[in-house]
Amino acid sequence: MYKDLFEARDRDEETWRNATINALQFDSRTVSRSTSSAMDEDVKRAAIVSPSDLASIVDEDLVQSIQLRDREALELVFGVPLPNIPVFISCLQRIDAQLLSMGFTLLVSAAYVSEHRTSLFRGTIFGLVLLLHSILTVVWAEALPRIGIHTASYVSLLVAIGTFFAGLALWGALE
Repeated sequence: MYKDLFEARDRDEETWRNATINALQFDSRTVSRSTSSAMDEDVKRAAIVSPSDLASIVDEDLVQSIQLRDREALELVFGVPLPNIPVFISCLQRIDAQLLSMGFTLLVSAAYVSEHRTSLFRGTIFGLVLLLHSILTVVWAEALPRIGIHTASYVSLLVAIGTFFAGLALWGALE
């Protein structure tokens, strides 16, 4: 969805570098003349448009508007534009998911496998797991744009570590 933005950014950076190099090599009048001649060529190309070219331009505009709509929807979910989210946060979300899954599995399995646990204890553990999972789901689904993806990821990591160690404690692995 962001490929065209990255390509435009790269072209702008290259144009800026070329302009800087030209400004250092030539005087400012030469640079302004070359820029105005390039703009004149673009205007001439735009004036000669065939019907098939017009259809392709309309198709490109439609694709761009769909991409823009999808980008805006994604930015509403995350609260920030996707390119502004560091790669580390994506890795952190993977770690969160794995730890949370293992923690919930350890909690529920320890409650149901042990013969010394009562049905009240099993129900309490199951209720706590359900409550924690529901709270995290609401945070990720509804509160994410307000609190930000960084905060949600770190809170999720803390909850995941807590559930993982609680599950290990129920299995007796922390003794």
